[in-house]
Amino acid sequence: MAKKSDFSAFEWKLLKDSPYWVQTAITAAEGRMGMVEKRREAKALTAYLEGYKSSDGVVRDVLAAQDGKHEVDPKTPLEKVGETLEQISTVVEAKGGSKGLDAFNEFLTGAADAIAGAAGENMLKKADKISDEEEEALDLIGRALRATDADKSKRAAAEAAAHRAELKKRQAEAKKAADAAKKAELEKKLAEMEKKAKEAEAEAKKREALAKKQAEIREARRKRLEEARKKAAAAKAASQQKAAAEAAAAEAAAAAAARKYVVQPGDTLSHIALQFYGNANDWRKIHEANKDVIKNPGMIYPGQEFTIPE
Repeated sequence: MAKKSDFSAFEWKLLKDSPYWVQTAITAAEGRMGMVEKRREAKALTAYLEGYKSSDGVVRDVLAAQDGKHEVDPKTPLEKVGETLEQISTVVEAKGGSKGLDAFNEFLTGAADAIAGAAGENMLKKADKISDEEEEALDLIGRALRATDADKSKRAAAEAAAHRAELKKRQAEAKKAADAAKKAELEKKLAEMEKKAKEAEAEAKKREALAKKQAEIREARRKRLEEARKKAAAAKAASQQKAAAEAAAAEAAAAAAARKYVVQPGDTLSHIALQFYGNANDWRKIHEANKDVIKNPGMIYPGQEFTIPE
């Protein structure tokens, strides 16, 4: 809502004197008037200004500024009055918008009604006895202030269009803000996902390093076990070889010991060969092995010790 401080000194002077410009328009249209009529109209305007109430800030400030003084020349031509009223309308709309202009126009047209009524005629309601001159003033005020129904309709349409444009702008801003919020939320989620991915990668590397270390430990253990097994196997083989050698030696010794035979009474080489070889005809083996002892194969003696060959 506009107020006095929104206007320049020149603009405010126009607004403060605006009721008197309306009065001058009516006076100019009526031509020369007697002192009685002029006083009646002046008194009607004063009463109107003192009793008028408005919720519009500019109108209230204009009413508060009224002190009975003004700089409007009552002899100003009607055309000049119209131009001034147009200027007032433009100034009010520029600072107060269409609503401010409608409120100010209502204030000024009400003043015109009060002035015209003082002379027994209502200009804006077009009483039956309105003269052509007054009709001209009425049209002039309506056009200058843009207070006609057509003007109000245009302003309402323009205001609706402005509201619609503002709504679209706000919707676009809201959408942009929403998109920005969504983008920020998405970026936040992506950052969280990236963080989790990095953490997972770090954990994977950690586990990979641990697995590698464990594999190295297992491999070292396997090698140690393999080496131990090899050593054990080698030791076992050596032990087995030694045992086998010892067994073979013992067996050989036993065999050697077992192949010694002491002749018993009644023995013959054939009898001994049959005992050891299972064939009496193998007596020659025994004879060949014991030639140093056996002088005559047919004559052996108890107590002689023979070597029995394989």
